Amino acid sequence: MTQAQTTDKMDFSIHPATKIASISLNVSNLELQTAFYQQALGFQLHWTKGNQAVLGSSEKDLLHLMEQPGYKRYGRVTGLYHFAVLFPNRRELARAMVRLFMLKYPNYPTDHILTKTTYLEDPEGNGIELYCESPEDGEWSMEGGDFSARRADGSSKKTPTWNFLPR
Repeated sequence: MTQAQTTDKMDFSIHPATKIASISLNVSNLELQTAFYQQALGFQLHWTKGNQAVLGSSEKDLLHLMEQPGYKRYGRVTGLYHFAVLFPNRRELARAMVRLFMLKYPNYPTDHILTKTTYLEDPEGNGIELYCESPEDGEWSMEGGDFSARRADGSSKKTPTWNFLPR
């Protein structure tokens, strides 16, 4: 049995306290996308009907996929940049990241001080952020019109002001 076959058979499901607001995505390949969200991220398939599928945790519908044959996604244009999935704690985020690493699925862990994050794309290029809050690691503040995250040890990390925020 290969490692890919072994990891597909592992007992893995997204934690019931994991949160995103319910989101709907148009996809070009419902079967591929449904398999990705189940196998790589641990979402549970709640139902399928025709060209639609709904996935989520054991407690809640989180993701509604609607197949649009021939649908094309264009990068860097108006539309979804990414959606974020909030995990209840570091342990659950770590479980999801380990799963991605075991599958050798590209993702990009980042420490934003107050959140621990990894970024990835689904097979059709939709951006996904998996994160958990870590307020014990520091605090946010505004310094000279810019956001600043200060670590608990006093060191800081300046974050540029986003262009949509008023000055």
